[in-house]
Amino acid sequence: MASFDLPVRGGSLAVDLARAGHRVYVMDARGYGASTRPAALSRPPESDPPAVRSAAVVRDVTAVVEAITHRARSERVALPGWATGGHWLGQYAAAHAHRVSHLVVYNSLYGPLDGLPTLGRGTGNEDPDHPGRFNAARYGAYRLSTGESLLPSWDNSIPVGDKSVWRDPASSTPTCGARSPWTPRAVRALRRASVPRPEPWRTASTSPLDGSCGMPASSPRGR
Repeated sequence: MASFDLPVRGGSLAVDLARAGHRVYVMDARGYGASTRPAALSRPPESDPPAVRSAAVVRDVTAVVEAITHRARSERVALPGWATGGHWLGQYAAAHAHRVSHLVVYNSLYGPLDGLPTLGRGTGNEDPDHPGRFNAARYGAYRLSTGESLLPSWDNSIPVGDKSVWRDPASSTPTCGARSPWTPRAVRALRRASVPRPEPWRTASTSPLDGSCGMPASSPRGR
């Protein structure tokens, strides 16, 4: 599960892995990319609580893994998760270790959040009436961002001169271009998944999921 995997030169880890001989599947969780959008994403954001909670995404992951193992006639799969994808795949792996050969968690939050300017205690993400809990009342199902707020940081991370080669595929979702001005939508539950995170993520552990000593771990390069 990637933050993005683009069909451009140097922009797809999936392509790199496939060329190395691996069978690769890239899934879009509900509400993302080409996957089905929950009804809450078609209503005004204030009408619903943060959309696409972790438990729902883990159900999606479960269905995809079962389909892959059936198609590949394999008992286990390797799961690379990027950012919030790492949270989701970690939660899946904790409940379904028998299906996981490798778990790669890349650029995901772990450890204490105190001191982080946007997620820690004392920020707008914390419920003032329940310290340490997410302020769900402040956020709706999703937020709409403007190109002006997103493109500068995106462009700074794109390693080619023509930024549109990488940027346009990433911003091309089924609905963002239908709004004027162009406004990508981000579901709010990905922030809900980070504040607070489930207990297993409060302290990082390198122990094998299956209790053995032979479950390898690795870190891929950024995509």
